[in-house]
Amino acid sequence: MRTPSSPTSPFVAFLGAYRDPGTLNPWAAALLGALLTMWVTFVPCFLFIFLGAPYIERLRGNRSVSAALTGITAAVVGVIAHLAVYFALHTWFAKVEERTWGPPRSQG
Repeated sequence: MRTPSSPTSPFVAFLGAYRDPGTLNPWAAALLGALLTMWVTFVPCFLFIFLGAPYIERLRGNRSVSAALTGITAAVVGVIAHLAVYFALHTWFAKVEERTWGPPRSQG
């Protein structure tokens, strides 16, 4: 089973730091662990977006680069849709079975 790592990382850090806080109070260690993990997971993404956006907009005038950016945007939308369906299914149903979709494959 695959699980998305970025959204769950702060929660896992919270649990891990609470369970083994070292010399800190367990709640303080858990909060610090979750905040630090959230910072190092999401801040680089926002930096890429805010620092790179002006350059990306300049590249929109180039047809070949614009086509590539359109494909990248479609891929990102697909990933977000996949995560939305994944979380919805695992939230609504206690047991979820994996199904393989696509053309039939030979068993040889």
